[in-house]
Amino acid sequence: MPTEYKAQTGQTLEIKLPSSITQAIWGDSEVPKGGKATLEILTQSVGDDSSVELELYNESAKKVGCVKGKVKDQRCTLMIPIDQPVGTKLKGLVKMSAHKLEQATSTILVVPGLQVVSVEWLNSQGDALAEITDDAAVDVVTKVADMPDGTSCQVSLRFQEQSGKKSIVLSKKIRASEGKLSLVWIPAFPRPEQSHEHDDDVKPTGGKYEHPKVVAIITYKGSSYESKPIPYSSWMRYDFKGTKGKVTFRLPTGKEVTETIAEDGCIKLKGCGVGATEIVNRSER
Repeated sequence: MPTEYKAQTGQTLEIKLPSSITQAIWGDSEVPKGGKATLEILTQSVGDDSSVELELYNESAKKVGCVKGKVKDQRCTLMIPIDQPVGTKLKGLVKMSAHKLEQATSTILVVPGLQVVSVEWLNSQGDALAEITDDAAVDVVTKVADMPDGTSCQVSLRFQEQSGKKSIVLSKKIRASEGKLSLVWIPAFPRPEQSHEHDDDVKPTGGKYEHPKVVAIITYKGSSYESKPIPYSSWMRYDFKGTKGKVTFRLPTGKEVTETIAEDGCIKLKGCGVGATEIVNRSER
């Protein structure tokens, strides 16, 4: 394409720039069955909202899939679900009909998908946990099937509050060993302001406090698995600034415990369990 244009002073110079597809690159050369393949398309001299279509073909030149998208800032990212048999080789054809453009992609291979057998939350002794507490290491063990040793997966832990707020508290690449992915985590609240819920946050549950939950998310080459949530019992902090004495709490189990207000005017109540905790008595003695 010319990079220099000449014209006489006072004349109008009309320049037509040819549109083109400069690149169409797969995010990975392999895609698991049941996952999604990502294709990054780069264009030149193409307007925003221009239509892009990706047709997917197998080795027999049979069309097995199609997705559409739009160009923005000379770029379009397409994700296409893959349900073809393991071992199938797939090739794409990018089309921009309005611009009369086509470009073939390289080949990708369908590999075995992520097969999670179970996710276990274990303490340092290897015992299964029913809930998570503060400052005690947790080994999140994911058992997987048909995954060779050394295969890398992304394991993330998502913290979810009663209000619906979600945040990733830990995310690491873990290599499979003997059919397992092991991630050790020492629990902690993501941010100080998440250490309690406000009145508006508990309205959906009838005004009763519920402990946050943690979910493990395992991702492998575009496919992912989400575990069942486990309660994060943690602790509850009560502020009684300006007062001294003792406070009696009724735990969700019905058990009553009495704690002394600390010098900073607070009580940190541990092991509350899941459910509502009530203050039943206060004494300044």
